Amino acid sequence: MTTLGLVRLLREAASVGLPVRWELGAVHGIDIPLLVHLPAPVASSALIPDVAEWQRRHQPGLCYYRVGPGFVQIKDVRQPEGSARFRITGDQELSWFARLHDVISIEQLDTPGRALLDALLDARIALVSGPCATLLPHRMRRWPVPALDV
Repeated sequence: MTTLGLVRLLREAASVGLPVRWELGAVHGIDIPLLVHLPAPVASSALIPDVAEWQRRHQPGLCYYRVGPGFVQIKDVRQPEGSARFRITGDQELSWFARLHDVISIEQLDTPGRALLDALLDARIALVSGPCATLLPHRMRRWPVPALDV
């Protein structure tokens, strides 16, 4: 499975609250701290740098998005020094956001799609690996308990 495919799988599992038990192999070119909002690999992966920190820091609600009428709102609190909020509006941007939910080829992006991807990359809420990209935040379909921690 490709790296972005694994990220998408973990993101979907987080979105529906599905527990996932998995083991991480070698990591090449991925900034592991970007993934702490996704289910962490099992303890045997803790020998890989940054994985022990991932296991320690993981909790629901660190990086997610919600969909409303005519907008998407992203909240990111993966970094302890502050949170970020990102709001996407406009039909073209929303359409590209929906397409970035899958793993897509960057070559498929037109100018507005590339502008959105660049903005998401600057905000550290999208991930590129080789010629492809996908989103990092998962869709918050229901609030975790206790909801006050989100």
